[in-house]
Amino acid sequence: MNNDLIQCNATQQLRRKVLIGMCIVLGVAALLFGLSNIFYFGPRAKVLGMLELAYFAASLAMLVHIWRRKQPSWFLIFHCVVLTFLICFGTYVSRIESSLYLWAVALPTVFYLALGLRVGFYWSLSCMLLELVALHFALQETVLVRSAVLLNFVLAYIFVWTISHVYEDSRVKGVDRLNALAHQDALTGAQNRLSLVTAFKQSPAQLEGSYLFTLDIDDFKSINDNYGHAAGDEVLKEVVYRLSQVVSRQHIYRMGGEEFVVVLTAERVDEVGAITLVKQLQSRVMKTPIRFEDIDISVTFSGGLEQFTQQAGLDKTLSRADNGLYLAKKSGKQCAFYQGTRLS
Repeated sequence: MNNDLIQCNATQQLRRKVLIGMCIVLGVAALLFGLSNIFYFGPRAKVLGMLELAYFAASLAMLVHIWRRKQPSWFLIFHCVVLTFLICFGTYVSRIESSLYLWAVALPTVFYLALGLRVGFYWSLSCMLLELVALHFALQETVLVRSAVLLNFVLAYIFVWTISHVYEDSRVKGVDRLNALAHQDALTGAQNRLSLVTAFKQSPAQLEGSYLFTLDIDDFKSINDNYGHAAGDEVLKEVVYRLSQVVSRQHIYRMGGEEFVVVLTAERVDEVGAITLVKQLQSRVMKTPIRFEDIDISVTFSGGLEQFTQQAGLDKTLSRADNGLYLAKKSGKQCAFYQGTRLS
């Protein structure tokens, strides 16, 4: 859940920068080419020039819009469609000696940055096929060797296309790896505090009505003192594993040391019930000792349960759950409290 949100945010930031660059660079290029085609070339080029000036005006309007507010998703699609049309149409109506078709070689990079891996692949393929059709007609009135032009264009296009594909694939995987490092606890594989804060900050409406169950392993310092830190690490990993047999690992957060927060989603609570889920978590962790080398280590935890609402917010909900945890510790441990009442 969290990684998808973070990945989406990183991609949106990249594509915003790409869109700004396209509006500025390609808009200025369209202005220059448009004026040239209208005033210095033949009648067939005047139509292309008018289209290029219209593209410049659209790019300017988009730049003003996104400078002040969030960009609509169709802006980048618009640029890709117009670029493909202008280059293919320009190749068709211009003399081949104008070398306008060379601009098509740069399009795969634009498509992948603007549209992503999958859509960029199919758009690049479609653009290459359309440009080959335009070149077929453009090469009918030239002394250039048709086969040589087509072969060089295809090879150059595929070369840039391949590099663009590999780059975008590596970028997406790199973002995923960074997300894992930044939002996952390295020892246990659970999510961390930053991941919890990010999830509730970015999608509070989706988490409305869910429950936060704060738990703390009882006497964890004694485990480290009696059996060593390696045993303590094994206990933490095994606790997360056992919790993940009741809820998704994506909903388990290590807040630090031996303290965890488990998010009980509204859907699961509606199906099973919050108290039943807490009992299942207790049973799964406490029922059998954790085996470390030749030692059986009995593990219990204390917990506090609280329901999340957008009105209360994450901090206040965690504070109330911590109060329940404090009551559980004070009452002899190995138990959980909800709104001041011990869960039997």
